[in-house]
Amino acid sequence: MLYAAERKDLSMVALLVQAGADRNATNEDGRTAYDILASAYQEEYGLTKKTEYRKVMQLLADPQYKQKGKEAQKAFAGLGVAKDVAGIISGYVHGASPLYKIKSAIKSHENTKLQNILDEDPANIDEVDSEGNTPLLLAIKAKNMAAVELIVDNLQELNKDDVINNLDHTNKQGEDARALAKQNGLKEKIPALFMPSDFRDNIIQGNNNEVMQYVNAHSDVLGSYDDDYKTPLMLAVRYLNYSLVQFFIQKLEARVSLHHLIEEIQQARMYFGGSEGNDESGRSQAIAELLDKYLRAYTAHIVW
Repeated sequence: MLYAAERKDLSMVALLVQAGADRNATNEDGRTAYDILASAYQEEYGLTKKTEYRKVMQLLADPQYKQKGKEAQKAFAGLGVAKDVAGIISGYVHGASPLYKIKSAIKSHENTKLQNILDEDPANIDEVDSEGNTPLLLAIKAKNMAAVELIVDNLQELNKDDVINNLDHTNKQGEDARALAKQNGLKEKIPALFMPSDFRDNIIQGNNNEVMQYVNAHSDVLGSYDDDYKTPLMLAVRYLNYSLVQFFIQKLEARVSLHHLIEEIQQARMYFGGSEGNDESGRSQAIAELLDKYLRAYTAHIVW
């Protein structure tokens, strides 16, 4: 049991206790398994009040922890231990918490494992650690680009508000996804989140061939936002580019759910309001009719 404690193997400690191992056995330094565990985790998580923390460790390594959960949580609260730390430690005994699994998968670049965690419960994507970091922020900090793209894809499958909320979310250091991406030199490498400036300029300038080529090579850019939280479709509508509006909608149809697509078009239609009637060539009216046509067609296929 002492060897298991030195390895911080709480699962093994719990099994040995359950099998009748001597909880009071000590090593040559006179330390019990609980002393070893408490010191190890105290150092790892920067926790204080060792005597009280040792009591918590005893509870967590106890096979009857589930029955003593309230007592353990009270002990954690008394120590001011963050909820995610409690989850991480207790996870060693009773199955790691979603946040622990997410952190571990991101850090080790096990992105298939990360997707499985998000599939188990989509709400896991909104987990926040003691420093205020979401999975998205953790992935950016780890410079795990595949995890960033995976998380963004999952956010986009939920709804657009989830993407914006994650972009806006700040940790305790006041850092959001954009700030961290800039700090880590990743902004131009995450088209799924941050619309590349050249791509945005091409939409505004009507360089349709360049825009279409980029989308065909990087379809995830369709869900990106510029610094004003405008999507490619919204920009195409704003600058009265009929061809790009039609192109973006057709590409989105193959990429997102029907509900999401309808929401995207509805937001573009609302954003379009200020442009109507200001264009003598009639492009504004043509785009308004195009958006309405798509909305009628897609809504007819939805069972609300």
